[in-house]
Parts: sequence; structure tokens; C-alpha cells
Amino acid sequence: MTPAQIADKYTRALRATLQSEEDLLQTVTAYRQFMAICNEEPTLLRYLNNPVIPLEDRRLLLKNALEACNPPPSMTALAHLLLERNRFSLLPLIVSQFEKQIDKWLDRVEVEVITAVPLTEELRSQVHQTMEHFTKKTVRMHNTVDPDIIGGLIAKMQGLALDFSYRSRLEQLQEKLLSEESSLYGA
Repeated sequence: MTPAQIADKYTRALRATLQSEEDLLQTVTAYRQFMAICNEEPTLLRYLNNPVIPLEDRRLLLKNALEACNPPPSMTALAHLLLERNRFSLLPLIVSQFEKQIDKWLDRVEVEVITAVPLTEELRSQVHQTMEHFTKKTVRMHNTVDPDIIGGLIAKMQGLALDFSYRSRLEQLQEKLLSEESSLYGA
């Protein structure tokens, strides 16, 4: 089994222990906080992954690091299980897989809306409602500004792009005019 497959099994096992949306959100928040601590102090993961260091010392360090994150009991149990089985190196993979799955588990989708100018609150609300109606999911929307699209908007979600920008409409019009011109005058 690859490390990603093993991490997937741990991720699914953790998911099975989390019953409510609040538990899922608390876990993902705690994971993010723990990984932020690890990024600030890169020796922490090396220390926790090192089987030469006595297990009791690593347990104490893990306990102190986790206390700063206020994790749910199931996350704490998983972290200690990984430590005891010398599989703590899988934690970043588990966190990554957990974050990728959380939107699916909570029936929500992230949508990036690209506009030429920042959206007003009223327009933001309308686009948000339209996206929720279109996706039939709870939408987490963020707005990116790109003056090159001239006007309109582009909505990106789950690898799909809905392009309602003026730039793309002008490009389509240009293509149509050029194809008509070449058919009229022979190219």
C-alpha cells in the first residue's frame, strides 16, 4: 500500500468517528492550527517522526502541541495512534485528504468568481444565491478581480469554469466575423 492509500484509510476512519458538522469543522480547524505550528517549527514533525527518541518524550511533545489546537478527542486519539505506530509522517497526507473531503462531507462547494471590479454586497449576494441554486449545495464564494475580462464574470468551481465575461464574448464575436469574412471572400 502506498502512503496515500494508508492515509486515506486513516482519514476515513477519523471521518467515521465525527458525527456532526460541528465536529468536522472543529477537526479541520484543529488540523490547520496544528499544521501551522508544524510549519512555524519544522523540527517538530522531525522529532515526532523519529523512532530513536523515546516514545514518552514524543507523547509529551505531541500532547503540548495538540493542546494549542483544542482538537476533538478523536483527532487526539488518531495523532497518538500514529505516533505509537511510527506513522506520524502520514499526518500531513491525512490533513490534506481531510481538507479535500470536507466540502463533500458538508455538501458544500468553493466557488471563485472573477470580475473586472470588486462585487458590491448586493451583487455578491445575488451571485451567491445563483451559485447555490445552480449547484444545489452550500457555496463558499470568494471574489477575484481581473480587469482583463473587461466586464461580466467567470465562475470557477470543481474544475469547471462558467465564462460570462465580455472578453470571451468579444473573442467569440471576432471568431464568428472572421469565419464569415473568410467564407464570403474565400480564404
